[in-house]
Amino acid sequence: MSPQDHLTVGSVEQPEPLDSETDFTGLMLLNPTTFPEGAGAVETEDARTIHYLALIPLLEQEMRFKQKFGSDALREKLIEADITELLNPERLSVV
Repeated sequence: MSPQDHLTVGSVEQPEPLDSETDFTGLMLLNPTTFPEGAGAVETEDARTIHYLALIPLLEQEMRFKQKFGSDALREKLIEADITELLNPERLSVV
């Protein structure tokens, strides 16, 4: 996935928790970081490549940061904070 492809899902204007048990209001699609080397994609019998993506839950502050500074800046913050696809419902904002 190229840097400009960091898709996020969720509303900054009307943020609502994804679940009543968490404060996460959005999601970001990134390459998985916990997969073994070479396990991020699979080749099909007809020579197509399927890439796996990780859903990273985002807090409202992170969604606002992404809107203001872009997805690359948020991705860097997530990497610096060692945020992975392994869910931590109690994690703090990286911004």
